Amino acid sequence: MYVTEALRDLRFKIHDEDIIEMTDDELVNCLNEALQYVSAFLIGRNCPIVVKDIEVSDEETTLPENFVKTAGIFPVKITGNTMKWLEYEEPEEETEERPFIKVRYFATCPAVTINDEMPFAHDGLNQIVIKLAAIYCGNQLESEISQDKALLDEVNAALASTVGMGGAVQ
Repeated sequence: MYVTEALRDLRFKIHDEDIIEMTDDELVNCLNEALQYVSAFLIGRNCPIVVKDIEVSDEETTLPENFVKTAGIFPVKITGNTMKWLEYEEPEEETEERPFIKVRYFATCPAVTINDEMPFAHDGLNQIVIKLAAIYCGNQLESEISQDKALLDEVNAALASTVGMGGAVQ
């Protein structure tokens, strides 16, 4: 699903098909907020679709911008915004490449722009992001927000059912 399709669906949900209330940039901002919420939820459930890899050697490696936490136990030290391999052994010859280990980590979704694809391949997750973004849009438009708690509970229930036990997407 492309962001333009998500914006069309979002405009339908907030009854702004004629582009009167909110600009595309405002809608993209709401989508990005919703993506961060869903990312945090998935990370909390240890869902593998938000796991990435990074190569780490004995030299300090800058953590990726979207790094949240390691996905497992690795012999690394994290200090501030850097990571370093703790059990490093010097190569026997100077011509050898420096060894590294791959460290798996949980990452938040990158921010999207209007020309991007939505970060989730699973359409169910994208629809949840759109529904949550509609809540954020409603708050910005100062719509009746008394139902927001019920809608947020519905979003959380949908996420929980989409992401089963052990973090697998259903």
